[in-house]
Amino acid sequence: IYFIPVLLFGLISIQLSDPILAQSVESKQARAKAQADMKNGNFKDALAVFQKLCTSEDTDATKVSSDLANAVNCLNRLGNQKQFDELIEKSISAHSSNWRLLQTAAKQYMSTMHYGYEISGKYERGPHRGGGKLINSQERDRVRALQLMTAALPKVLDEDKKTIAGFYTDLASQLFYYRGYNESWRLQAKTDLSILPDYDDGYPYNRGGKGAPVGDDGKPVYYSIASDWGNAFNDGERWRFCLEQIELNDPSQRNNIRNQLANFSRNQFGVPTMRNDMYWPAMIRNSESKSNKEDESGTYALHTLSNDETIAKLATGIKRFEL
Repeated sequence: IYFIPVLLFGLISIQLSDPILAQSVESKQARAKAQADMKNGNFKDALAVFQKLCTSEDTDATKVSSDLANAVNCLNRLGNQKQFDELIEKSISAHSSNWRLLQTAAKQYMSTMHYGYEISGKYERGPHRGGGKLINSQERDRVRALQLMTAALPKVLDEDKKTIAGFYTDLASQLFYYRGYNESWRLQAKTDLSILPDYDDGYPYNRGGKGAPVGDDGKPVYYSIASDWGNAFNDGERWRFCLEQIELNDPSQRNNIRNQLANFSRNQFGVPTMRNDMYWPAMIRNSESKSNKEDESGTYALHTLSNDETIAKLATGIKRFEL
């Protein structure tokens, strides 16, 4: 009568004595407690648990990404951004083969504070009451995020198409960061992902207002679609490649992608670019007073445009050209 229950109890005891299983149960319980603490505003205790989970190689690979996001959230709520870099990099070291963790780490780098102070010769992210030299890590953070995404990319290609499309959506956004619209001229360069750039002085800032870039021949720069990520000539081609991959892997995004590209092109080459310069009225008046009817390029000539022409303010000035 008692043999079967005793045998089952013995088997259960043997299984629970397995260190991996016991650790899994312990991690699950600790995570649940940390989530409850975070919900109740006890961010300090929650952070201690999430930090341990993020930096442990034994943490469930499917859970560690959310653990990292929660840990960063706790840091932010505590106003303790100076621990951000150490937390992220230790988590990456512990889970370097987990592409989801790498993607999450990249997103955290893109969304964190991009300024801090030089304290005792080192960068300390976030505000600092004691003063110091103000520096920013905006470009450095972007490059680090791109490094992580590049490392994760080969592993992502084995996933389902919707997942791949979502990954390329993040990658395209990171490439476009401080590169779109008013700063599109920066897309001409190919970001070197082999090294991290140094920190910059002061707060991050926008370096726009130059107009769409032109080539040596004076014609507008259009970014082709790279054949693959590695063969891109510049960041513009990398960005176009990512957009194409989103559409190929998730056709439901086709209209969204085309609209995104259309808005970018209109911002670069549309007629409204002529009003982007603070001295636009004077420029137009000068242009009109010196007009050459064989090469009209001013507001007075808008009614003469054909469907494949535009008049736009480029880096070299206002010009009429075919698209």
